[in-house]
Amino acid sequence: MQTHEQKNNADQDAAHRRLLSAVVVLAIRDACQHPKEKRLGDLPRSALNFLFEDSDGYLTLLDIDPEQFRKRLVNMSYANGATGKYTSMSGFSSEDRRCFRINYQMWIQTKMINRVEVLNG
Repeated sequence: MQTHEQKNNADQDAAHRRLLSAVVVLAIRDACQHPKEKRLGDLPRSALNFLFEDSDGYLTLLDIDPEQFRKRLVNMSYANGATGKYTSMSGFSSEDRRCFRINYQMWIQTKMINRVEVLNG
């Protein structure tokens, strides 16, 4: 039988997990925003930075393997919606996947350009 303190700790842990899950879901939704004038917007950039560079601790707390999670996100963006593994039932429309894919490609290009600039100093 749980003590009152153990129950409170379990309730707090569950609340923290729900909050962390909501943050991750919001970042994914932000990464699916429409690109503006063929450039990466601030919100998708921040979301992608979080999802691909800053989320390891959060994902681990949610018992999610960060590398697997990232691979699945990228795979989801390239999946064929009608016949692929990720359909609109998973919450990602073909438009969401397309926008994520475009934003992700621009984010990767920006990262590569920034690395070259640092190397060329």
